[in-house]
Amino acid sequence: MKAFVVVMIFCCTLVVTAQAQKEKPGRSVAREELSNSYKDSIEYAKTFKQLYALIGPQKTAYIDAQEFYNRISRTFTVQGIDTAVAHKLALTGIDNNAYEKIYYSMYREHLDLPDLKKFLEFIKTPEGMKVYLALPQLQRATTETSSYVTRTVNANLAPLRQEALQKMQKERPPVLNQKLPPGMKLDSAGHPIRRAPGVHIEEVAPHSDSSSLKQK
Repeated sequence: MKAFVVVMIFCCTLVVTAQAQKEKPGRSVAREELSNSYKDSIEYAKTFKQLYALIGPQKTAYIDAQEFYNRISRTFTVQGIDTAVAHKLALTGIDNNAYEKIYYSMYREHLDLPDLKKFLEFIKTPEGMKVYLALPQLQRATTETSSYVTRTVNANLAPLRQEALQKMQKERPPVLNQKLPPGMKLDSAGHPIRRAPGVHIEEVAPHSDSSSLKQK
């Protein structure tokens, strides 16, 4: 049972990967054509059809492409773009069966026929479908564990870093009576700070006070 659950999780991971792959622009589906190079291709394709009917995207590639175009074309008229020409061009070459081909290629590459059949059996159960639908959220645990470490370590080091920064600023000698590069000026403590580009501060006399610094 434990081994079967591991296989199930691996299969679900493939589905999530396939869903992510379909979002990549310009992705060719030539390699995702339903291959007949395997001895069990006919039975595999038949089993996959049953699985895809349960887990495949609800929308076709063409519908998704149409909806995506509608979102990005709202400002085309203002930009002077012919929307009729843009619409025709945007949907050129969209394969309405692209999603199924991408899924099939992913499963065919990583799962053999017995694995696919077991996965199909599990997905057909209420528990299997529940796990499958929840898997994208469950996989966030991987990201959350990494984020937890990053947040915790940075929070722990924040006071030490702040103390070191303040010490460095305090111990750093003020920059006085020297020519500063364009865009720099001195703060009240004599440390250089950024200022607007094009403003130049130069030294007039080494023994002069702050009034000896003039702006060009």
